[in-house]
Amino acid sequence: MLSVTCPNGITTEEYAITKNKANDTDFKTFKFDKVICQQCPLKDQCLYQDKNGKVASKGRRLDVPLRYDAWLNDMKRVETQEFKEASNKRYKVERRFATMVRNHGLRRCRYVGLERAKIHIAMANMACNIVRMVNLLCQPSLAVARN
Repeated sequence: MLSVTCPNGITTEEYAITKNKANDTDFKTFKFDKVICQQCPLKDQCLYQDKNGKVASKGRRLDVPLRYDAWLNDMKRVETQEFKEASNKRYKVERRFATMVRNHGLRRCRYVGLERAKIHIAMANMACNIVRMVNLLCQPSLAVARN
């Protein structure tokens, strides 16, 4: 069961799933007991106060993204040696994608539908590979001709 703890050490498991319409994300909104929050010595840290200094809410609420557990797992994975080795090799793939976006029209798909988009990506890959092969094959002869 998922739970959150306030700065005073009070833990709650009571939540409701809410949706943020502005960016279309789901949250678990945890609610703390109003009575406990009103008597808490740390309520100035937790509860919202208006410009007059008056406490505007009765109890603390905390929004946690619905997939926060996946984010925590990803943060643990980032610390592993395996991830660091993989990220050191990533520049090769990213450079290839950048070339395809810049030179082979992958910034925007020209076709509608997933099947046609796959064809567009395959054709861009072939064009990129052909340019790469020509550069690899012609490079030694250019070096010989310059000498």
